[in-house]
This record gives sequence, structure tokens and C-alpha cells, in this order.
Amino acid sequence: MCNPVLRWLGRVKLISGSLSHENTGNQLGHPAPIVTFVFLAITAVLQIVCLNRGLEIYDSTLVVPVFYGVYTATG
Repeated sequence: MCNPVLRWLGRVKLISGSLSHENTGNQLGHPAPIVTFVFLAITAVLQIVCLNRGLEIYDSTLVVPVFYGVYTATG
């Protein structure tokens, strides 16, 4: 097994390397990843809003299983 410290150092190097201006293959310089991150943020907020609206109307024993069932089936 890999040391957790080494895993974190690898992640830091990966992120810092992708954000570096010296890297010619900077994936964050293209519009597709930015659009994807924005889309993911919007859908995450909408999921929480829909879950909260459902919990305001119905009991959690009904809403949560249906929510995760639909999330799993469509995801």
C-alpha cells in the first residue's frame, strides 16, 4: 500500500502541474473543462434544492430512497 503522504504529494503535483503556465498541455486553458465544472456545480445545487423541496413535502423515508434510486438509474 502507498503511504498517504505520498498520495497527497502526488495530487498536489498533479494539480500544480496542470495549473502551471509552463505546462503546454494545460487542460484548464480550454473551455470544455470549465463548462463541465460549471455544469457539475449547477446540477449539484439543483439536486440539493430538489431534495430539500421533497423533504419539505414528504417524509424522509419516502424521499431519500426515491431520490437515490432515480439518481442511480439516470446517472
